[in-house]
Amino acid sequence: MKSIYLLALVFILSSCTFGDKYQNVETFSLDDFKVVRELEGKMLEFDSLIMHPTELRVFDSLLITVNYDCEKMLHIFNLNTRKQVNQCLLRGQGPNEMLQPRFVGNDKSKVLLFDVATSKVMEYEITDLLKNSSPVPCRQAQLQNKIFICANQIGTQFLGCSHQPDYQIYTFGLDGALHDKLIPYPSSSISYSDVEKVDAYYMRFTTNEKDKLALCYCMTDLIEIYGLDGTLIKRLQGPDYFFTYFKEVHNGEVVTSSPDTNRLRDAYFSPCNIGDSFLVLYNGNKPMDKSYSYLCKELFGFSWDGIPQTRYLLSDAIFAFDVDVKHHKIYGISDSPEYHIVEYNY
Repeated sequence: MKSIYLLALVFILSSCTFGDKYQNVETFSLDDFKVVRELEGKMLEFDSLIMHPTELRVFDSLLITVNYDCEKMLHIFNLNTRKQVNQCLLRGQGPNEMLQPRFVGNDKSKVLLFDVATSKVMEYEITDLLKNSSPVPCRQAQLQNKIFICANQIGTQFLGCSHQPDYQIYTFGLDGALHDKLIPYPSSSISYSDVEKVDAYYMRFTTNEKDKLALCYCMTDLIEIYGLDGTLIKRLQGPDYFFTYFKEVHNGEVVTSSPDTNRLRDAYFSPCNIGDSFLVLYNGNKPMDKSYSYLCKELFGFSWDGIPQTRYLLSDAIFAFDVDVKHHKIYGISDSPEYHIVEYNY
């Protein structure tokens, strides 16, 4: 009789699910990275203040930062001379102005920006950015649907975050016309309302500029690699295996959601394509901890097949970065103890 009870107990325990989990997921740990490298950063000093940049891009010897709190939001520096070359792109709603510019992808052959406030995409000639305070875009497109925070381009398509509950990515033609809706939200053991789901799976994405996307989530240590046709290639979780929990909040007719702050953790930020692989910042910190910092001291490299490759340990923590693949340099933004640009050789 005891043996029967023991067998029944084993069956029950083996049938239980311990903790939440994603469907069709592969997990990885820090031990799975083939290479671990410590990088010593060098703070770059320029002849002008760095101000308060939100992101940056490197175009050969030029460093361009975006500064929302300045009247001219693009600040351009020469990395060789360490001098500021120009300030341009006026903040406003005029024909050649923007309110919240962000870079589109990491293609270094052109300067492509989109305005988060208006979902308008503008392409600029570098020579125009260097000479004029109010550069005129050589091409522009008004996207048919509003996109949220992040955009990229593959061939003749723009891609942007939808911030809608059914699909995460919109694709557009170069004229701005909506082409398709791609990529459902991750499937897991957690049940979300539509509002909770959209907020919980806040993410950034990058592309290989050919046929793949990497979605890197900010509040769960999850990375998904998809084909341009919306086919899931690999879903990866690691290295700490945590999830994101939100609760719907009603205030009259307004419906929002808020996170479970006791279980909230920062995950992946600022993914960047570097050709055969991509890099992404990893945090892992809990905002409720006294020692919390949103700055990241680890940079992970993955192949476009989702294989962990290199783990970089950064001496100077950063929150955004870009890569000069040709010269094997990483440029990051830090605000500790004050805003500055840090350069790494990798």
